[in-house]
Amino acid sequence: EYGIRADRLRVVGNGINLDVFQPLPGIERRPDRLITTLSADSPLKGFSFLLDALAELRKTRPTLELTVIGQPGVRSQTSAQVERLGLKEVVHFTGRVEAEDIARRYAESTIAVVPSLYEGFGFPAGEAMACEVPVVSTTAGALPEVIGRDGRAGVLVEPGSAEALARGIGELLDAAPERRRAMGEAGRARVTSLFTWRRAAGRTVESYREAMQERAAARC
Repeated sequence: EYGIRADRLRVVGNGINLDVFQPLPGIERRPDRLITTLSADSPLKGFSFLLDALAELRKTRPTLELTVIGQPGVRSQTSAQVERLGLKEVVHFTGRVEAEDIARRYAESTIAVVPSLYEGFGFPAGEAMACEVPVVSTTAGALPEVIGRDGRAGVLVEPGSAEALARGIGELLDAAPERRRAMGEAGRARVTSLFTWRRAAGRTVESYREAMQERAAARC
């Protein structure tokens, strides 16, 4: 947009609050529980595609349920879609909750889903990974940068496709518990190495120092 060369850009990732978002070994994971975050019920979040995917998955997995951190938008079609798909009893909206409660709900869940059509960073993905929950997400925006493209911490699918989401979620539900556990551990390791606030602060300082040194050299 601004015509700046790529070698002039420095990317500093956000940080995840690891004091809150961490594994909670005392809470048992449910084998039939998905979780997602709906901080803003807008089309960019891709939530309608997740509802369609859930309806399809429940044809062969009737015990599958979905916890939604957030609530339907007043002007959105979310509530109507839940009703139309017959999901009213299995989609659980939490409303506004404290971060500690979100971490507890992650601990209860088998898979976290991030169906967004665009994300500038993707805090829900990073927070789920920090809680050692394997992630099914899309390739939209920065999500592949957060989750990684190697498949170790999560499954990436094309955005805007209920079929792709259902396929990715089904793949992980069918996987051995050991594989999901390994993915969760890999996700936690990725967050602790790349997406802490200490690292974000350090990278920011590095960028300022680089710019200051370049400016000082230009004055000489």
